[in-house]
Amino acid sequence: MAGTADLRHVIHSSKIHAIFRDNRPIKILTVNSDPLPFDLSSDRQILQAFLDSVDSSGRHQVQKIDLYDDPPPYYDAAVYDYLWNNTPQDDGAREGRTKASGIDYLLRHCEYLRQTQILVLAVPVWNSSMPAVLKAWIDLIISPQHTYRFGENGIEPLHDIGRLLLLVSSGGGRDKVNAGDHFLSILTGPFKYIGIPEFDVIWADCQEPALFSDHQARLEQACDQARQLALELATSE
Repeated sequence: MAGTADLRHVIHSSKIHAIFRDNRPIKILTVNSDPLPFDLSSDRQILQAFLDSVDSSGRHQVQKIDLYDDPPPYYDAAVYDYLWNNTPQDDGAREGRTKASGIDYLLRHCEYLRQTQILVLAVPVWNSSMPAVLKAWIDLIISPQHTYRFGENGIEPLHDIGRLLLLVSSGGGRDKVNAGDHFLSILTGPFKYIGIPEFDVIWADCQEPALFSDHQARLEQACDQARQLALELATSE
């Protein structure tokens, strides 16, 4: 079958339904983690299909992040001290390390998340996992007192994200790449932790032209599914 998708619709979750009910603009944050140029990147093409349909509605506010234009630094000891030991941001060096630029990056990108209702990730599968740049970004934005806090009843979200959309591409077949839900568990686990338990997946698999003659048909079906989902967002009430 050409193309695969796993659309776990949560359009009527409490957060998103409230947004639709009030007919307010929906704030969407897209994050690209694929360094390949557009014509060689299946997940970027799926993302563009989604954005073209979203933008045509004129209803939503879209902010776009490219992790290669705005790369995250690695989570280091200064970030750890800031988050877990209440070390002031301007405390300077620790154990010979300079003050982490990661703290400024963390603060800026956590603010992006707090202003978002729908988070969209464009992700290529590399070695059965995500690109390191996306893992570094997730490590920084899943931060106590910024995107979640420890409350009396456990983890309390400090964001309004009601929907996570994953736009995925892989050279091989999804069943092998995601055996036992390995890939999706790694990618979605941190977001479940901060209160985003459900997600939608649009996956263009078998994208290696040397191995799969129907790679383009699979990509086109994934793009069609992205357009359909964007239309759903535009017309939901």
